[in-house]
Amino acid sequence: MEELKSLFGEGSLSYDEFEQKLGEAGETIKLANLKSGNYVDKAKFEKVEKSLNDYQTKYTALQESTKDFEQVKASYDDITSKYNDLLKKQDETEKMSLINGANVNPKFAEFVYSKVASQVSDSKDFKTALDGYLKENPEFLKEKKGTFVDLQNGGQPTKSGNEKMNDLIRGRK
Repeated sequence: MEELKSLFGEGSLSYDEFEQKLGEAGETIKLANLKSGNYVDKAKFEKVEKSLNDYQTKYTALQESTKDFEQVKASYDDITSKYNDLLKKQDETEKMSLINGANVNPKFAEFVYSKVASQVSDSKDFKTALDGYLKENPEFLKEKKGTFVDLQNGGQPTKSGNEKMNDLIRGRK
C-alpha cells in the first residue's frame, strides 16, 4: 500500500496520470485483475499442474501395482518357514543316522544328539564332534557281545565288565 501512496503523492490523479506513474514505477509495482488469473503466470501454473497430475498418475499406478505386496510377502514368509523346517528335519534325520551308524545305544541317542549338537561350531562339524564325544564317552555305545574271542578263556566270547565283576563277586571264573 505504501507503494501506491508514493504514486499519488499529496493529491489525486486522473486515470491517465495514474497509468503514467504506474509505468514509471516499472517492476516495483504490478497490478493484476484477480478474476482474470493474471496474478500468476498462467503458463507456469499449467506446467506445475501438469507435473502434479503426472506424479498423481504415477503414484496411483504404483499404489495399484503394490496393493498385493503384503499378501505375497506373507505367502513368501510361509513358504520360507516351511522350507526351513524341512531343512531342519532333514538335517536332524541325517545327524540321527550318523549317531545310529556310530553304534550309539538307542537309549542314549537323543542325549548324545543334544550333547554333540551343542559342540558343533564353524570349525567343528557334527561328524567330527560326534567322533570326539564318543571317544571321550564310550559308555554311550552299544555293547559288542560275542564279537571278540577271549583266547585265555578257551575261546569263549568276551564278557562285559559287569559280567566279569559278577563272576568275581560270585566266586566264579
